[in-house]
Amino acid sequence: EFSHPGGGAVLAMQGSSAIARGLAKAAFSLDAPACTQLIQNSLHAKGVVWTWEKLLIPVLFAIGKKWESSGQGIEAEHILSECITGQLKQISDQLTAPINMRPVLLAAAVDELHTIPQYVVAAALAERKIGSRSLGARVPHDSLLNAIKRLAPAAVLIWAQIPVKTIP
Repeated sequence: EFSHPGGGAVLAMQGSSAIARGLAKAAFSLDAPACTQLIQNSLHAKGVVWTWEKLLIPVLFAIGKKWESSGQGIEAEHILSECITGQLKQISDQLTAPINMRPVLLAAAVDELHTIPQYVVAAALAERKIGSRSLGARVPHDSLLNAIKRLAPAAVLIWAQIPVKTIP
């Protein structure tokens, strides 16, 4: 755990890397430039998958546990999420000549609000020169089917963090 100027423990990060502890501290300080720089440094040094699995998931999980136990910290999660999304979008947006003719289609399930995993997948694919299109959160079935018909994607990934109702 570390503390902030207001006093008290902020976040339990036992066994975490120094960069993860630094990122958590920056998020709880609402220091978006520091969050962005730490994420950017990791993405450039280690790549998307390593950064997601070893840095971002542990910090997001710790912030989530803090929120569950105290009801505090959602503002830190929102700052961090914005920084994560911005850096991941930058990677996927830089891909100008993908090796695949038809993009991979990424969407969130009908009631799913979480979109970061779409951006992680898009950036990880872009690192491998594979193009994708992200439809964002809460994609209705009809809209997904229309996008599939119009794009004829090479693959479709539908993200759901919450239980999903089956498609009728």
